[in-house]
Amino acid sequence: MKKFFVAAAILGSALCANAEESFAPEAGTVSTEIQFTPFKSDGESFNMTALQARWFFTSKDALIVELGLSGSNDKEVANTEKSEAFIKDYKGRFVLNLGYQRHFYNYKRIDLYAGGKIGYIHDFAGHKNQTNDDNWTWNNSGTGNGFNIYLTTGIDFYVYKGLYLGAEINLGMTDVLTTNTTYKTCVGGTESETKTKIGGHSFSGGFDVNPRLRLGWSF
Repeated sequence: MKKFFVAAAILGSALCANAEESFAPEAGTVSTEIQFTPFKSDGESFNMTALQARWFFTSKDALIVELGLSGSNDKEVANTEKSEAFIKDYKGRFVLNLGYQRHFYNYKRIDLYAGGKIGYIHDFAGHKNQTNDDNWTWNNSGTGNGFNIYLTTGIDFYVYKGLYLGAEINLGMTDVLTTNTTYKTCVGGTESETKTKIGGHSFSGGFDVNPRLRLGWSF
């Protein structure tokens, strides 16, 4: 009987310690996370949106670095075995964000935060139409540079200490300025190049509430 009570006391102590275990980040904690778009309008799912690193310089305050890269590359080849003819289109976007988060509320496994981020955007694009190695045209129409700025609020749910899922809502704007376009032509093996100054920009703003699954690790 005595052994039973001793075992029960040990088990009870372990359960109490586990129940009181803090899942809140501490000063010096570093976390990395992967952000996914669960569903896309084209029917594809789990498209990776961004990578993020986060450093807590206090138990409530964190600096973030966020890296995003997306793009597509399409190539149409002439329907002959030895043909050198093709049409190729590619485009994409590179984003680098820096930001700050204030983690203002933590209860058991729930962690709420708010903050902001600002970043650099580079859009890249290209179009090539080739008849053979000595005859082709190329341009980079669609290339641009810009920035974004967002206020953010989000939630982290700690599945286990050091492992969390989360969601985030952003309110802000993105503005990308069109850069000069380069046109290259090759005729009979002789290349020429022309640069054209193009103005304009692409602006968007408002709530960014795309559903995102955030999977992160803290250490």
